[in-house]
Amino acid sequence: MADYLSILLVWCSLVGFALAVPPVSRSRSDIESFRAFLERSRTDNGIRLESRMLANPKASVWENSGKFEGDILLNDEQAELMLQQYAGGRNAYIWPNTKWPSNTIVYEFNNEFTNAQINAIYAAMREISSRTCVRFRRREARDVNFVRITVSYP
Repeated sequence: MADYLSILLVWCSLVGFALAVPPVSRSRSDIESFRAFLERSRTDNGIRLESRMLANPKASVWENSGKFEGDILLNDEQAELMLQQYAGGRNAYIWPNTKWPSNTIVYEFNNEFTNAQINAIYAAMREISSRTCVRFRRREARDVNFVRITVSYP
Protein backbone atom coordinates (compact mmCIF):
# COMPACT_ATOMS: atom_id res chain seq x y z
CA MET A 1 0.00 0.00 0.00
CA ALA A 2 2.88 2.36 0.79
CA ASP A 3 4.23 1.84 -2.76
CA TYR A 4 0.92 2.94 -4.27
CA LEU A 5 0.74 6.01 -2.09
CA SER A 6 4.33 6.89 -2.97
CA ILE A 7 3.59 6.61 -6.68
CA LEU A 8 0.43 8.70 -6.33
CA LEU A 9 2.33 11.28 -4.31
CA VAL A 10 5.03 11.56 -6.99
CA TRP A 11 2.47 12.08 -9.77
CA CYS A 12 0.49 14.64 -7.76
CA SER A 13 3.70 16.43 -6.81
CA LEU A 14 4.76 16.72 -10.45
CA VAL A 15 1.46 18.27 -11.44
CA GLY A 16 1.37 20.48 -8.36
CA PHE A 17 4.82 21.86 -9.04
CA ALA A 18 4.04 22.46 -12.69
CA LEU A 19 0.80 24.29 -11.96
CA ALA A 20 1.20 26.12 -8.68
CA VAL A 21 4.77 26.96 -7.76
CA PRO A 22 4.91 30.52 -6.46
CA PRO A 23 7.82 32.79 -7.40
CA VAL A 24 10.84 32.49 -5.13
CA SER A 25 13.67 34.97 -4.87
CA ARG A 26 17.12 33.50 -5.44
CA SER A 27 20.46 34.65 -4.08
CA ARG A 28 23.39 35.25 -6.42
CA SER A 29 25.10 32.25 -4.84
CA ASP A 30 22.04 30.05 -5.55
CA ILE A 31 21.96 31.22 -9.16
CA GLU A 32 25.69 30.56 -9.67
CA SER A 33 25.31 27.12 -8.09
CA PHE A 34 22.46 26.33 -10.46
CA ARG A 35 24.53 27.61 -13.41
CA ALA A 36 27.37 25.23 -12.44
CA PHE A 37 24.89 22.36 -12.06
CA LEU A 38 23.40 23.03 -15.51
CA GLU A 39 26.87 23.23 -17.03
CA ARG A 40 27.81 19.85 -15.53
CA SER A 41 24.56 18.32 -16.77
CA ARG A 42 25.19 19.36 -20.38
CA THR A 43 27.98 16.84 -20.91
CA ASP A 44 29.27 13.80 -19.15
CA ASN A 45 32.81 15.27 -19.17
CA GLY A 46 34.05 11.84 -20.22
CA ILE A 47 33.13 10.35 -16.85
CA ARG A 48 31.39 6.98 -17.06
CA LEU A 49 28.28 6.25 -15.04
CA GLU A 50 30.11 3.48 -13.15
CA SER A 51 32.71 6.00 -11.96
CA ARG A 52 30.00 8.41 -10.85
CA MET A 53 28.25 5.62 -8.94
CA LEU A 54 31.49 4.67 -7.15
CA ALA A 55 32.17 8.30 -6.27
CA ASN A 56 28.62 8.89 -5.01
CA PRO A 57 27.16 5.49 -4.03
CA LYS A 58 24.22 6.86 -2.04
CA ALA A 59 22.84 8.75 -5.04
CA SER A 60 20.46 7.13 -7.49
CA VAL A 61 21.36 6.22 -11.06
CA TRP A 62 19.37 9.27 -12.19
CA GLU A 63 21.36 11.60 -9.94
CA ASN A 64 24.63 10.10 -11.14
CA SER A 65 23.71 10.14 -14.83
CA GLY A 66 25.28 13.55 -15.41
CA LYS A 67 22.13 14.78 -17.17
CA PHE A 68 19.56 17.34 -16.05
CA GLU A 69 16.86 15.56 -14.05
CA GLY A 70 18.61 12.29 -14.87
CA ASP A 71 17.60 12.01 -18.52
CA ILE A 72 17.62 15.43 -20.22
CA LEU A 73 20.64 16.57 -22.19
CA LEU A 74 20.35 20.35 -22.45
CA ASN A 75 21.61 22.40 -25.38
CA ASP A 76 23.05 25.93 -24.91
CA GLU A 77 19.72 27.69 -25.45
CA GLN A 78 17.83 25.42 -23.04
CA ALA A 79 20.49 25.79 -20.33
CA GLU A 80 20.42 29.59 -20.64
CA LEU A 81 16.60 29.71 -20.55
CA MET A 82 16.54 27.44 -17.49
CA LEU A 83 19.04 29.68 -15.74
CA GLN A 84 16.96 32.78 -16.55
CA GLN A 85 13.78 31.11 -15.30
CA TYR A 86 15.52 29.90 -12.15
CA ALA A 87 16.94 33.36 -11.45
CA GLY A 88 13.45 34.80 -11.92
CA GLY A 89 11.93 32.38 -9.42
CA ARG A 90 10.44 29.86 -11.89
CA ASN A 91 11.02 26.14 -11.35
CA ALA A 92 8.99 24.58 -14.15
CA TYR A 93 10.31 23.34 -17.49
CA ILE A 94 7.96 25.48 -19.61
CA TRP A 95 9.24 25.99 -23.15
CA PRO A 96 6.25 26.05 -25.52
CA ASN A 97 8.04 24.07 -28.23
CA THR A 98 8.73 21.21 -25.81
CA LYS A 99 5.20 20.53 -24.60
CA TRP A 100 3.55 17.20 -25.37
CA PRO A 101 1.34 17.45 -28.48
CA SER A 102 -2.33 17.79 -27.52
CA ASN A 103 -1.24 17.77 -23.84
CA THR A 104 -0.94 13.98 -24.11
CA ILE A 105 1.99 12.30 -22.36
CA VAL A 106 3.10 9.15 -24.15
CA TYR A 107 4.48 6.58 -21.71
CA GLU A 108 5.64 3.02 -21.26
CA PHE A 109 6.46 0.96 -18.17
CA ASN A 110 9.70 -0.87 -17.45
CA ASN A 111 9.15 -4.52 -16.60
CA GLU A 112 9.83 -3.82 -12.91
CA PHE A 113 6.26 -3.11 -11.79
CA THR A 114 3.69 -5.47 -10.36
CA ASN A 115 0.12 -5.34 -11.69
CA ALA A 116 -0.96 -3.67 -8.45
CA GLN A 117 1.65 -0.92 -8.90
CA ILE A 118 0.63 -0.37 -12.53
CA ASN A 119 -3.01 -0.10 -11.46
CA ALA A 120 -2.03 2.49 -8.83
CA ILE A 121 -0.22 4.52 -11.50
CA TYR A 122 -3.25 4.27 -13.79
CA ALA A 123 -5.44 5.54 -10.95
CA ALA A 124 -3.08 8.51 -10.48
CA MET A 125 -3.17 9.21 -14.23
CA ARG A 126 -6.97 9.17 -14.22
CA GLU A 127 -7.01 11.55 -11.26
CA ILE A 128 -4.59 13.95 -12.97
CA SER A 129 -6.56 13.80 -16.23
CA SER A 130 -9.83 14.49 -14.40
CA ARG A 131 -8.43 17.67 -12.82
CA THR A 132 -6.13 19.05 -15.53
CA CYS A 133 -5.74 19.26 -19.31
CA VAL A 134 -3.02 16.58 -19.20
CA ARG A 135 -3.82 13.25 -20.86
CA PHE A 136 -1.88 9.98 -20.99
CA ARG A 137 -1.44 7.40 -23.73
CA ARG A 138 0.60 4.18 -23.86
CA ARG A 139 3.52 4.21 -26.27
CA GLU A 140 2.98 2.71 -29.71
CA ALA A 141 5.78 1.41 -31.96
CA ARG A 142 5.78 4.61 -34.05
CA ASP A 143 6.35 6.88 -31.00
CA VAL A 144 9.90 8.14 -30.62
CA ASN A 145 9.22 10.68 -27.86
CA PHE A 146 7.93 9.07 -24.69
CA VAL A 147 8.42 8.75 -20.95
CA ARG A 148 9.67 5.44 -19.57
CA ILE A 149 8.26 4.93 -16.09
CA THR A 150 10.74 3.05 -13.94
CA VAL A 151 11.05 1.97 -10.33
CA SER A 152 13.46 4.02 -8.22
CA TYR A 153 14.64 2.47 -5.00
CA PRO A 154 16.31 4.64 -2.34
